[in-house]
Amino acid sequence: MNQRRSIVLGGLVAMAAMLGCGVQTQDGARTVDREDVPFELLESGTTTSSAAPALPRPDEVVEVCFLDADGSLVPLLTVAPDDPSLAGIVAVLAEPPATNVFGVPLTTAVAEPGLLELARERGLALVDLDPSFTTMAADDQLAAIAQLVCTMTAQPGVGQIRFSLDGIPVEVPRGDGTLTAEPVVRSDYTLLLAG
Repeated sequence: MNQRRSIVLGGLVAMAAMLGCGVQTQDGARTVDREDVPFELLESGTTTSSAAPALPRPDEVVEVCFLDADGSLVPLLTVAPDDPSLAGIVAVLAEPPATNVFGVPLTTAVAEPGLLELARERGLALVDLDPSFTTMAADDQLAAIAQLVCTMTAQPGVGQIRFSLDGIPVEVPRGDGTLTAEPVVRSDYTLLLAG
């Protein structure tokens, strides 16, 4: 019985303490005199914000692949171009940033706008190369094809790339140095990824 009385008495004391130091309630909003506003909140003047800049939403970012000084592929997330088509995204390759976030200098082998014509059907991107592609050195051809495949297969709905020249399928180099006229995929260039 004493234990029960102690529990009830303790509960009443706790309730009284909570009521005694509670916040006063009011029925609605009230006006506060200017001199009662704390912390000079009403002062006019310039204010500064230390908020970080807004990051782009995931649908505003695309992955493109540039080259480092060794010719390895460097995937890089960047703000999507105004033209969200494959051609618009590939056009980003012509102007690499000076460096990536780690300060690694970046270059490109896809420097000429209009190097190719693009189409897409059921997960396969069709790339008709400009005839100038055939005058590129073999290493530059490999680097350009690797950049295109890496960049294009990073886009939703593209899994394979088939290359042609004047509409006729053409052989392109894979990362291991072999040639193929069949569609290529990102894993064909895994050996070239910077690691």
